[in-house]
Amino acid sequence: MIPLKINPTVPIPSHWWILVAALSAIGIAVLVALILMSRRRDANEEPRDDVARLKAECLKALDDVSAQLGEDLSPRDACHQVSGIVRRFVGLVSAEDADYLTASELTRAARREPRLQPAAAFSEQARDACFGPQPSESCARDLIASGREVVTSWH
Repeated sequence: MIPLKINPTVPIPSHWWILVAALSAIGIAVLVALILMSRRRDANEEPRDDVARLKAECLKALDDVSAQLGEDLSPRDACHQVSGIVRRFVGLVSAEDADYLTASELTRAARREPRLQPAAAFSEQARDACFGPQPSESCARDLIASGREVVTSWH
């Protein structure tokens, strides 16, 4: 008995194979170009003038909190504001989301990224000031000074 060919094979013309090879080469070239471009952008994290502008804004905000501390701002509220200002700055200039991390998470992140160590130490000091017993005005001023040091020493 002779096997029946229900669906006989159809030969594909050679120009289709050339088209498939050319499109594959173009696709691979596009993927390589995208990968190289994304790595180049990661190497240049953020322009230095933006960091300088953010530093200036953050230092001005810390000065404002310091000025309001004696007048109409309680030490606890000042500690909360200072913590938020410094965490936001570190979150914007680093690869970590420092403004969303707890003090212990930021300490773990500082083990991976040594630039975050001053921010982690500040975060623990801020946690103690914000959530400990009623902070004094001198404690809030110490926290402002520590926050200013974190911001100015960032490189």
